[in-house]
Amino acid sequence: MARIVTSTYRYMPRPKRKERKLGAGVPRKLAILLGLLPSPALADSTVLKCDFSNMQDLYFTLYDDGTSARIGNGPEVGDRGFVVRDTRSGAVVIIEENLDGVPHTFTTISPDMDAVHSRALIGPDGRVLSPSQGVGRCSQIHRG
Repeated sequence: MARIVTSTYRYMPRPKRKERKLGAGVPRKLAILLGLLPSPALADSTVLKCDFSNMQDLYFTLYDDGTSARIGNGPEVGDRGFVVRDTRSGAVVIIEENLDGVPHTFTTISPDMDAVHSRALIGPDGRVLSPSQGVGRCSQIHRG
């Protein structure tokens, strides 16, 4: 005769999960995505201070991770620009755009840190306003 085994185990249903509202996990996901974006604070950067004869000193902050360069009156501040590096000669060209995406300054810095800065502001009617060009010299700012 077969023996019937009885168990004292009782089925306990899982506790119900709290219902999540739509988008409840968004802050965590957003934080993860933002952590993957390039950050100027985490990138290695080079700051160049350039002295031009006919204008105030300009600072160019160049990032090594593809982040847009910063052009302004201090390190890591100012308008954004993009950098073109001439691998053959070692020269660097920094092009600053206005809010419409139209280039309005163009700075060429040679490997020996001689520089030429050209500016041509374009008015609402398309005319060139206050064009200027300055020749100067740049030096690398060491931060520590």
